[in-house]
Amino acid sequence: MSGLETGPRDLSAPSDEVVTRHTPAQMTRPVSTWGVDVALGSNADGVVHKFGYAVCSTTRTDISYGVPSVPWLTTAETLRVASGGNANDDIAGTGARTLTIEGLDENGAAISETIDLAGAAQSLPTAATFLREFRAYVATVGAYDGVNAGDITIETSTGTTVMVVPAGLSQTFVATYSVPAGCKALLMGVYARVEGNKSADVTLWRRNRYDVTAPGSTQPWRTFDRAVAVLGTLQAQFSPPMVFEEHTDIRMTGQTGTGTAEVEGRFTIVLVPNGA
Repeated sequence: MSGLETGPRDLSAPSDEVVTRHTPAQMTRPVSTWGVDVALGSNADGVVHKFGYAVCSTTRTDISYGVPSVPWLTTAETLRVASGGNANDDIAGTGARTLTIEGLDENGAAISETIDLAGAAQSLPTAATFLREFRAYVATVGAYDGVNAGDITIETSTGTTVMVVPAGLSQTFVATYSVPAGCKALLMGVYARVEGNKSADVTLWRRNRYDVTAPGSTQPWRTFDRAVAVLGTLQAQFSPPMVFEEHTDIRMTGQTGTGTAEVEGRFTIVLVPNGA
């Protein structure tokens, strides 16, 4: 039959060839996708999962265990574990022995440091100074299957509490984040849950240019998403993701209309190098 090709044909073609319905072609599906690449560490600097928990009241509360109003430092400081902890959380104890703190330095570069714990006594300060701190976790323990025996309170060198590791959980619960220098943050989605049959307002905030602290030049906290009277669970995915530039603070807060309610919140961020 005229015009019908019955033999095999090389399906390669010049890059400028126009494919029509008359062009022999073979459709292929890429094995890799953007999401898979990100999960494997390609095309991104990392995936950040932030999650927090708080007992919220009629006063706006940061969703951060043990710190209802997270301090946002304007000058980088050393950090330490405050006195008053459990005696077993010690460099020679059966509980938590060392603690890793993650955050940003005075230039917005990502840093982390691991310090020895000293039981009920105050630990030695970090060698590095932190302008932002958004996670701490138990790095080593003194017993197999061990956890921290008591709450571990992290404070600045001037005594301001910035984070708390709950007893037995080995990790802070802080729904805040600050975008490092040299990166953009893609906010993929958020989740919140309010205790029982209670309700709470859940608000997401941003502050641009946390590195600018001069009076009259500092940027305000600005709401970028809000859900009023959340009852039960709230979940939202952003497509396309929301983009936050370097030097941006992000936080989640909860507030009840009456009484108190336990609120948990979390969000997922993909960090992408500037220019990507």
